[in-house]
Amino acid sequence: MKKFIYEFKDHFELSIGSEKVQAENIELPAPNNVVLKYITIIDQEFNKAVLKMTSISGEQSNKEEKDDEEPSGKELFMMLSAGGANMLECFNAFQRICILQAKINGKSGMTESLFKKLSFNDTKELLGGYIANFLYSSLAS
Repeated sequence: MKKFIYEFKDHFELSIGSEKVQAENIELPAPNNVVLKYITIIDQEFNKAVLKMTSISGEQSNKEEKDDEEPSGKELFMMLSAGGANMLECFNAFQRICILQAKINGKSGMTESLFKKLSFNDTKELLGGYIANFLYSSLAS
């Protein structure tokens, strides 16, 4: 099963057993039916944003983009945001996906209190990377 691993830029502390450690990375598996309710929200908002952005920029830039390499997670997050997606819904859905499926440092499960420790920049890049790995690739093919 495909997975996405993101290295935190802004590390935070968490407890694994009785040991306090720095959060280095987060691992997310490909979406499955466990997160269907939440991934559908992000997918729908992303697709609406893509349609809006391509109608603004026109077909020519869309054709040029296909010849170049795939956009980064940061670029896809900007497209989501600039394309008019409901960002609060996307962040809430993504938080639920992380709580249901993510592993921090390959071991510890994500909790709501741990999710709150993520920096905003890490959260944006993490969401964008998740879209790049699991939603954009299916849209582009």
